[in-house]
Amino acid sequence: MLGIAISIMLVCGVREHVWSLEECISCALDNDPGLKQDRLTLERCRSDAALRLLDWLPAISIYAGNDFSWGRSVDMQELMIIDNRMNYTASASAALSFSSSDKAAALFGRRAGRQECRMAEAGLRQSEAQLICDVTAAYLQLLLAEQACGIARRNCEDILGKLEKARVEVKAGRSAQYVLDGIMAQAAVEKSALTRAEGSRKLAIAALYNCMNLSPEEDMDILPPTEDFIEAPDRTRLAELLCLANCPERDAAHAALERDRSRLKAAEWAFVPDLGISFGYGTYYGNSSPQTFAHQFRSNGNPSLGISLSIPILNGSAAAVNLNGLRSEVTKDELELQKVISRAEHRAYSDATETVNLYESWAAARENLRALEENHRSCELLFAGGRISPVEYLSARNDMLRAEAECLQARYRYLLQLKILEYRYGVIIDGSIR
Repeated sequence: MLGIAISIMLVCGVREHVWSLEECISCALDNDPGLKQDRLTLERCRSDAALRLLDWLPAISIYAGNDFSWGRSVDMQELMIIDNRMNYTASASAALSFSSSDKAAALFGRRAGRQECRMAEAGLRQSEAQLICDVTAAYLQLLLAEQACGIARRNCEDILGKLEKARVEVKAGRSAQYVLDGIMAQAAVEKSALTRAEGSRKLAIAALYNCMNLSPEEDMDILPPTEDFIEAPDRTRLAELLCLANCPERDAAHAALERDRSRLKAAEWAFVPDLGISFGYGTYYGNSSPQTFAHQFRSNGNPSLGISLSIPILNGSAAAVNLNGLRSEVTKDELELQKVISRAEHRAYSDATETVNLYESWAAARENLRALEENHRSCELLFAGGRISPVEYLSARNDMLRAEAECLQARYRYLLQLKILEYRYGVIIDGSIR
């Protein structure tokens, strides 16, 4: 009994992993090299923005040195000049300084750094949305290919059954040879269609593995799609929702404008009087004095305080050229933002219109398929009773097969459009926004 149980576990326990759309998307987001680069860029921007806090601290410096000389020197006790004597002086000092221009540049530099982070975040969201759309398209294409394979296989089995029946009837003399020839030709057509469908499925599997950045395999099991949305979307309401939805391109353009505005304000401070405050403390030791090292360092201390005001009058063209260039960049960013907003609104209305058109195409394809299925069933009964020719029956069958393929393609085009709206705009088709 134990051996039988182990055999059953070995046969039934190992099964092919069935991928859901969410698992495919998660795998693609984890493995894509481009997204990894975008994440590194975002981390670097955040790190740079955090380090800019150091610019708010005053400039602090510490100096220590020891100077040696050989030659004439003065004995301070005897007030005598001594020749050929080694002299050395040890000194140490600390200084702290503050500049109004530097702190203004730090303020606007930090603002510009935060906008750089916003731009990097928007770029990452845009790359993720595009990758998700690519994975979704490949996933739905594979689903379409699988269903097309199933339909082609079913039709092929059906026509082969009719072919075998026709052979028996022709051999028994109850049917003419041209009936068998027509069904044989149709069987050859449907075998070829099955071969093409299987080839398309293999290509769809390879495309999905490529989107997920995985090594391609021979086969892949995926979950079937969710239930279809049966209500027609409202074009105007959907367009309004898409216009209000999050747009990474618009966020990036707005962040670029705010960044250059901060840089422009920082550049304008080059023409503003600079107030500087500095404080220092220094001491020294010299061997020309008989006092000890510690005593000299304590008694020779010299604190200092300085206040300065620098008014720029003429300092060349560098600052003026930089200011003029940043003003031009701000104007360009404003125009770019307007262009991005206009393009986003146009794309939103186009996507809403496309969604409604795809739904209407799918609805029309379903109605056409239902009618041709009824016609095929009627023709099949008539053909079985010998009241219509094989040509008429095969024509009705081919019309139904074409309608079935068109309906399937229209359905998946609509499903793909719904997923694109969900991941690109964060809009669910029932009208809510995530």
